[in-house]
Amino acid sequence: MSSVRKVPNLDGAIVISYGDPAYIGRHTLYPERSPVDQLELIHRLVRADGWALSASSSSLAELLPLVVSVVGPNKRGRTATHRVGAWVRPDPPPTTEPTYAWEPVIFKAARLPHLHTLDWLRASHKGARPGLVGAKPVAFYTWLLALLGWRNGDRLDEVFPGTSLLSDMVRQLALPLSVRKGAS
Repeated sequence: MSSVRKVPNLDGAIVISYGDPAYIGRHTLYPERSPVDQLELIHRLVRADGWALSASSSSLAELLPLVVSVVGPNKRGRTATHRVGAWVRPDPPPTTEPTYAWEPVIFKAARLPHLHTLDWLRASHKGARPGLVGAKPVAFYTWLLALLGWRNGDRLDEVFPGTSLLSDMVRQLALPLSVRKGAS
């Protein structure tokens, strides 16, 4: 297991880091057209108190061993170093057969999530801001923040802002925010 240096937390706020990069093998659909260094991204995400990485179901076999190589194997019980949640889309676009109808989210909560937060969400893709492949709807981000144990005063490090919907939600709540482009 490699060592991971935590983000300094000088004011007591919890830092939440979220990555929604171009999915493995799908980078040509994005303006940058270059693949993301997933290991580097995971190293950056796990420095925060809580973190999440959106992925495709077909990339889990590649991503989970990378996560384990950085954070170590999961422990049983409430001290898990990471888990996998699912965003289930009831109205997925018919892209392939079988149709991709869910997207995994590899995550580690910063603190216990809000009461009765499930590790899966069934929400329509409708409502996502247009203009970017992989854009997420407000319901997804609301679930994600609850899943990670977000509280007023926490800070967000959104590594791939995309349509900036999550960043805009956080700004509307008047919470501290750190938005950076790319994984470097």
